Amino acid sequence: MKRTIVIAVVILFVAGGLGALVTMRRMARSMDVQSDMNEIGLAYFSCIAQHKVAPTKLEELQAHLKNNSGVPERVRDGRLVVVWGVPPRSDPKDLVGVVLAYEKDAPEKGGWVCMGDFKARHMNAAAFEAALRVK
Repeated sequence: MKRTIVIAVVILFVAGGLGALVTMRRMARSMDVQSDMNEIGLAYFSCIAQHKVAPTKLEELQAHLKNNSGVPERVRDGRLVVVWGVPPRSDPKDLVGVVLAYEKDAPEKGGWVCMGDFKARHMNAAAFEAALRVK
């Protein structure tokens, strides 16, 4: 009987540890994606500031990203989607609600989105859909 209880306790500790590990991995991934969205926002802003136009392809954006950034790879493989060529506005406040980039699953499941104020926000699918309607 004692042996069964010990085994059950060990199983509970292992299961609890695995659950915490999964949660920590999800949080780390979320922080990575949020960081990518912020980096895209800053690069987008830098491109507009330097060239007076928004980037229209990855190579134009890439020139404004950090050297060791994984963003280009994630854009190429489709994990991140960039909205190319968003026209700059005379008043930057007019871009606040405009979507610049997002996680590929954001339209269906929600996810991280880079908005026109060049900041990352986590949105559910309905909020993302509403944000896409902003012109």
